[in-house]
Amino acid sequence: MIKEIRDLLSTWVKDTSLCNKCIVICSECLLNDDTVLNKISCMGDIILKACPEKERDTYFGKIATIIKCSRPRKIIVITRDGSPHCRIIHNAVLQAIFLTSSNVEYENYVVINEDLVKISKETIIVSRYLSIIEKILTKVDLRSILEKFSIEYGSLHG
Repeated sequence: MIKEIRDLLSTWVKDTSLCNKCIVICSECLLNDDTVLNKISCMGDIILKACPEKERDTYFGKIATIIKCSRPRKIIVITRDGSPHCRIIHNAVLQAIFLTSSNVEYENYVVINEDLVKISKETIIVSRYLSIIEKILTKVDLRSILEKFSIEYGSLHG
């Protein structure tokens, strides 16, 4: 069952349809895949789509204001894995929760092919600290992982 889909930045922060609801904030490009759209549709009450590549970077304030004014029950973020732009949405939700001192429940997912993979808040936080990532990566076989998932890695190190 397809839920109502709206643009995140065009949604009024005091819209009563957001109050005490489970809001799914997802990458707009995910809505082009029917299998992924069906999975996303059953996860929440309303879908707010976003595309950091084409929209202004105003997500932090918008999401914080939605949390403060509409008090959603839960926020679920779903983006495409590997997108440098989409990662902003995950960071924006965590920052908005921090700024509002909210205890709203939240979950983070990325889509790999058509599968949803749950991502911890620690992963989202660490993604902001390149020096920490560098230390972690010295302990794993990074080459084999990147060769499997990253087209860019193959073209730069082929």
